Amino acid sequence: MATFTTREGLPDNTISQILEDDAGKLWLGGDRGIVCVSKRELEDLAAQKIKAVYPQVYGRRRHVVRGMHQWIFSDWP
Repeated sequence: MATFTTREGLPDNTISQILEDDAGKLWLGGDRGIVCVSKRELEDLAAQKIKAVYPQVYGRRRHVVRGMHQWIFSDWP
């Protein structure tokens, strides 16, 4: 088991939910919003092949709705 923090590129040290999609991406829910990171990148980080990850961040200023099998992102009005 490995621990990843803001030192490795994540925007938040607290993750409350993790969802893996069919494309091998992990969607992490935390205090600062939703983060999408490649599972492969995290595996490479754990194996010390890379020093940091560069996730896509959907912050709290974005409206996020979780549907049956999808996430829908839109700007707040």
